[in-house]
Amino acid sequence: MLTIKDKKIFSDDGTFLKVIDCPRGVSGSDLTQTSDHEFHCDKCEKQVVATDSLTEDSIVELITDKPETCLKVSRFDPLFRFEP
Repeated sequence: MLTIKDKKIFSDDGTFLKVIDCPRGVSGSDLTQTSDHEFHCDKCEKQVVATDSLTEDSIVELITDKPETCLKVSRFDPLFRFEP
C-alpha cells in the first residue's frame, strides 16, 4: 500500500516516491478525460494520470520512470493510505 503524508507519496517500504503539489491549483473541473485513466489539464496542458484504475506496481513504475507525471489521486483509492 502506498502512503500519502504531507503531500508526499511513499512506497510500502517507506521509500519517498513523489511530491503531490499542483502550483496551479487544478481541480477536477479543469481536467478533460482522454482515456479510461488519462486526462488533459486545461490549465497547464499536461497529461494527468488517474491512479484509481492502476495497480500499485504500475503507479510506482510510472512515477519512478517519469517523476514529472501529474497524478489524480482519489481519497477513496484503496491503494493509498492517507496520513495527517
